[in-house]
Amino acid sequence: MKTSDHGRAKIEQREGLVLHAYRDSRGIPTLGVGHTSMAGPPHVVMGMHISRDEADRILARDLIQFEDAVNHAIRKPMTQNQFDAMVSLAFNVGAGGFRGSTVVHRFNLGEIEGAADAFLMWEHPPSLRKRREDERRQFLSP
Repeated sequence: MKTSDHGRAKIEQREGLVLHAYRDSRGIPTLGVGHTSMAGPPHVVMGMHISRDEADRILARDLIQFEDAVNHAIRKPMTQNQFDAMVSLAFNVGAGGFRGSTVVHRFNLGEIEGAADAFLMWEHPPSLRKRREDERRQFLSP
């Protein structure tokens, strides 16, 4: 599966769009839509600036690895909204964190409500609570 236009817009809304390098809540240089050097090129350095078009291209490239993480970890059929919400979670916590998550475990057991509730386990720092609630709502949307 691939992230829908709506799913991509939700990720952009949650992450924000910043066209100059800044330090995220963990002090990691970030730009565009939550892009860090850990996701691949370009290597982010403070003082760096990009255009909106560059940010869109970087996000499209970054999403591939998180779509792959969801597609490989989930063994049951999923709706587009479930997929998009899980890609958003993976984008924020990393592919490895997502693969080992209770969200994946419960979803693969067929526990949809339990998987939805497991999004709320990823609320550190506490400022992420609203994001996780939004991802949970998206996950449960028909």
